[in-house]
Amino acid sequence: MNESIAEKRATVATLHDVVKRFGSTLALDHVDFEIGKGEILGLLGPNGAGKTTAIRALCGLIGVDSGAIDVFGTPQRPNLMEIKRRIGLVTQEITIFEDLSARENLQFFG
Repeated sequence: MNESIAEKRATVATLHDVVKRFGSTLALDHVDFEIGKGEILGLLGPNGAGKTTAIRALCGLIGVDSGAIDVFGTPQRPNLMEIKRRIGLVTQEITIFEDLSARENLQFFG
C-alpha cells in the first residue's frame, strides 16, 4: 500500500518559539524546528547550547516557559503519558534505577 504525499510529509513533532530558562540562564531562546515522518534529525552544537534541554522538553520530561510543542498532533505537557508511551529515549549516561528490577527498568525506559 503506497503512502500519499501528505502522509509522507506528516509532521511528527514541532517546537515553535520555545523558551526555557533555568533561573537566569536562558537554555532555549525561541527555538523552532519540525520533525517529519521518516525524518532523522541531529542536533549539533557546543556544550550548553540547549540540545539536551530541547530533547527533554520534546519528550515531556520538563516544561517550557513559553512556546508550543506538539508531538504526534498532541500538545506536549510534562508527564503526559499518552505521548511518552510512543517515544523511545536513550540517555547519554547509563541510567538505571537500582530499586527497580531489570524488568521494571526495561518497562520504565521502554
